Amino acid sequence: MKEKLKSVALILLIALSLYLTHQLWYGQLLAEESAEAVYERVVVENPRPLTQVLAPANILVSLDNTMYSLQESGPAFTYMWPELSGLLQELEYTVYPEPAPELDPPDACIHLYFQPYLPVGSEQPWVKGSPPELVDQILISCDGERGMLKMVLSENGGAVVLSLSAEVMEKIDALIAGLPLQELNSVAVLNSDAASVAASRNIVIKKPIVIPDQQLMMTSLELMPEDIDRELILKTFFINPGLVRTVEERDGGLLYTDGERGLRIIEHNLEYSFPLLESTQVNLSYTEALNSSSSYLSYHGGWTPNLRLESLNPGIRMGNRYYQAQWRMYFEGYPAYSRRPVIAIFNDRGLLNYNRSIYKPISIVIEPDTEDDDDLGPDIETAPWQEALREALLLRDLERSTAQDSVVLEDLHLGYAVTGTTATIRALPVWVIKIDGMRFLLQADNLSLITVEDLL
Repeated sequence: MKEKLKSVALILLIALSLYLTHQLWYGQLLAEESAEAVYERVVVENPRPLTQVLAPANILVSLDNTMYSLQESGPAFTYMWPELSGLLQELEYTVYPEPAPELDPPDACIHLYFQPYLPVGSEQPWVKGSPPELVDQILISCDGERGMLKMVLSENGGAVVLSLSAEVMEKIDALIAGLPLQELNSVAVLNSDAASVAASRNIVIKKPIVIPDQQLMMTSLELMPEDIDRELILKTFFINPGLVRTVEERDGGLLYTDGERGLRIIEHNLEYSFPLLESTQVNLSYTEALNSSSSYLSYHGGWTPNLRLESLNPGIRMGNRYYQAQWRMYFEGYPAYSRRPVIAIFNDRGLLNYNRSIYKPISIVIEPDTEDDDDLGPDIETAPWQEALREALLLRDLERSTAQDSVVLEDLHLGYAVTGTTATIRALPVWVIKIDGMRFLLQADNLSLITVEDLL
């Protein structure tokens, strides 16, 4: 009898050990997961479909030996991309007969750059007949008897060339004919030779860099921060508000926590973290990650008209994998740089970190030379790109304490820097130059350096 009791006790101990081991490895349900069946999730807006999440980083149109850039959120961009997206959604996957003619960027009448990549294939909105691929660039030829569309793939730099029907080509010709060319900036693609001559040293360019082919006029802008509805935002992060306590911090910020996650709101910035989710690995596909990023932005603040998804990249931290999505504001068609970009870090279980700080233009800044001169216009003339590049190289050499005969130029474009104080927020025109992994923001007219500490 005693032996039987010992056997029963041993079985119970083994069962208890297995249960405790399971709890140790997988834990109990988080408060959010156990409360979802009881409390209805509150969201700011419904997630957007994928066709409204992704847009090209740049659209170039070549016409009569002149290349034009369609600026993000500008009238020409908002006219062209929805139409092109619709054509790609209906496009038949008809591979161009071999041998297909070469289609290089100078020969394309339309050139689309995608960042993040454009997914195509049967499960995607675009080019449904294609095998699953991620597309880095799309080039369209308008010359010759047969239209061509070239998809440059992200994985190995390979390409697929498709035939375009006469009907599709007619639509593309009509699209180009409808562009307001007089309102567009003409541009050029910078090559290593031209950059090396301007810099008096060897400049390596690995990806296409589009620059204005003339000096432009830009405008300083006065900004206002996004108005955060604290009560609504709080409900989007915490399923059961009754579990949340509030801590007022010395700098005026408010910290909300339920013991598992925290939401910090100070002035017009919000920071959210949920450390308990970090131990989960990522099994999301690229498309699932795109949709998830859209959902998190929509749930926790929503989209604004001047916001664009700029990057979506996998990452690893402390052995745990995740995706990081970043959005960027655009003013007057130019990208804006602030100290706290909109970022979401997430994995299969949910949102790990979320930072949001958004501004929008409210007026043009007029800065008179004297108290009596209040008629001075707000426009400034941008310095030539050659001068901006040389100044950035000097700063690079100073930072690295050495000059190199050969450097990698990763980016060079115009944009805005968000600066000022919480009382007076401004967007200043800047040259944005990235060299050897170092990014410099130089005021577009006098090339003065704007540091990270100067940004809001």
